[in-house]
Amino acid sequence: MCGNAGAFGVPNASTKVAKMLKATQHRGQEGVGIVSAHGKRMFRERGLGLVAEVFKGFNFEASLPGDRAIGHVRYPTSSASVRSSVQPYFTMTPYGKLALGHNGTITNCRSLATDLALSGELVGAIPDTEMMGRHIACNAGGDWTSRLRRTFGCIEGAYSVVALAEDGTALAAVDPYGFRPLMAVRCGDGYLVASETAAFAPLKGRLVGEPWAIAPGTIETYRPDGRDVRRFARHRQTRYCSFELVYFARPDSIVYGLWGSQIRRALAERLAARFPQEGADLAVGVPNSASHFGLYYAQASGLHFDLGISRNNYAGRVFITPGQAAREEGVREKFNVDESIVRGRSVVVVDDSLIRGTTSRELTLMLRRAGAREVHWRIPSPLVPFSCHWGIATHEVELLVASRMTEDQICGLIGADSLRFQTMEDYRAGLGDPDGTRFCYACFDGESPVPEHEPPCADCAGCADG
Repeated sequence: MCGNAGAFGVPNASTKVAKMLKATQHRGQEGVGIVSAHGKRMFRERGLGLVAEVFKGFNFEASLPGDRAIGHVRYPTSSASVRSSVQPYFTMTPYGKLALGHNGTITNCRSLATDLALSGELVGAIPDTEMMGRHIACNAGGDWTSRLRRTFGCIEGAYSVVALAEDGTALAAVDPYGFRPLMAVRCGDGYLVASETAAFAPLKGRLVGEPWAIAPGTIETYRPDGRDVRRFARHRQTRYCSFELVYFARPDSIVYGLWGSQIRRALAERLAARFPQEGADLAVGVPNSASHFGLYYAQASGLHFDLGISRNNYAGRVFITPGQAAREEGVREKFNVDESIVRGRSVVVVDDSLIRGTTSRELTLMLRRAGAREVHWRIPSPLVPFSCHWGIATHEVELLVASRMTEDQICGLIGADSLRFQTMEDYRAGLGDPDGTRFCYACFDGESPVPEHEPPCADCAGCADG
C-alpha cells in the first residue's frame, strides 16, 4: 500500500504534489519521490524518509519546475529499502521518457516477463512498476493513452497509477476491479489526483467542484483543454479493498466514494451492539488509526471515552516493521499509557485490526503495568488468517496469528481478559455491502476476488480505441 499524487495544469505543480504527499504520509513512510515536467524536460527528486525530511529546505521552483508533476510515498512490501526502489520510476521508450507511480501489486509479472522476452526485451528481477513501464515501452503506435490501454489489457492484479510523459501528457488509471483507490478534483484550470481526498485539504481554497473517484478499468488523460476518459476493460463487479477503509485511509478522507469516518462509525456501532463489555469503566482507541473506532464504540456502548493511550507520531507503523524483536521495541517506542486514566479501571481497548498480535500483546502488558484492573479488546474487523496478494504486506501467512490460532487462543497470547472480533456478517453490513459483492475480503475469508484464469481484455492488445 502506497500513496499517489498528481497535479496537472496548475502553477508550481511539484509544490502542490509535495503538500498532497505530506497529507497522505500515513500511506507510506519509507521514501518519497516527485517528478515534474516543464516544456519537454522532466525532473526527478527522491529519497528515503518522510516528505518533510527529503524535501527540507528544497527549492521546488528551481529543481522541480513546471505545471505538471506526480509523486509517490512508499510503503515497503517486498523490494529492498534503497533509494532506487523509491517511485516514481522512469522508463525510456521510443516515444520519450515516461514516469510512473503505482499503488498495488501486479500478480502476473512472470507472464509479462515472458511476453517481453519474446519481443526481445531481457527482464530480470525488477519491481512490478518497472515491469509495467517496460511493457508500455514495447507497445507501438497510437498515443500514450492507447499504449497504456494495451498494457493494462494484459496486466492482472491491483493498481492505481499516475503517469507523466515527456511530451506533457498526464494520465491516471485504476485496475478493472478498483482494488486500490484514486480520487480526482478540479483545481483552478487544472486537476489534482491522489489516493484519497485528505490529500486535497491543503489546497482546498483552489478547488473547483466536488472530487470524484476514477472509475475501475478507466484511464483519465489530462490536457489543457480538459480531460478525456477511456475504458480499457469490460465492466466488472468491483472489488474495493475493505482493509483500506479500516486501516489505511484517513477518517476525514473519501475513498471509493465513501467517507472513512462514516464507515468507522457503522463498524464500531455493530461491534458494540454484538459485543458489549459488562462492567467496563471506559473505552480507549489505539491511536491514530483506531481513535475514531474507540470513540464510536464508547458512544454506542454508553461508556466513557478517554485518551488512555498516547502515540508518538514520529514513529513508523509497527505492522510493516521487519523482525519480531524490532516490532516489539517499536510498540514500546510508539505508545505510552496514561496511568492516571487507566489505574484501577476495566478498560475496553479498540483497535482497527489484529494481524500478528505484537501491538495488542505489548499494549496489554503496558496497561496492566499502569494498573488497569481488566483489559478487554474489541476489533472492528474480522480475523485475518489469509495473505493478501493485491497490495497489503501480509504475504507470509505463517506470521498471521489468526492462521494458526483461534480467537480464544489469541486472547491468551495477548494476555487479555476478553477479545472479540467483528463477524463477517457485521463487517460486510458496516461497509454497506451485505451481499459481499462490492469489496474484496480475501484476507478475511480466503476467497479470491478474481477468477483464477481470467482472460485478458479483448485479444490481449487492449480494447479498441474509440
